Amino acid sequence: MASLGQITHLRAYSREPFRELLDQWLANGPTDEQIQKIAAKTPDRWTQGLAVIGRLAGYTERTEITRDVDVLHVSAMSDAALEMKLAQVTAQLEAYAQPQTQMQTQRLALANQTPSKA
Repeated sequence: MASLGQITHLRAYSREPFRELLDQWLANGPTDEQIQKIAAKTPDRWTQGLAVIGRLAGYTERTEITRDVDVLHVSAMSDAALEMKLAQVTAQLEAYAQPQTQMQTQRLALANQTPSKA
């Protein structure tokens, strides 16, 4: 039976319980001798199980980025609150863009420099 912590993770669509399961699966995997025996009989069984648990744990060929996102329910915000939030986000974007613009300016200046003859 699932613990309360596991149920909480599952309701949040967390992969954490599956990572713990993957750890257990790998720790109890077959030895090299057993793999050789399995390979002769049914090599696909252990590999398929490992692949399934790996996918449940979040491992895949593609890159997955997990981020926390604040969802704003703008329909429930007053005009003043919405304008305040817009000002905050604008300031954050400007603060992020400023170093990017400075780096681009520096790169352009370096690219436009002519090499000196020594």
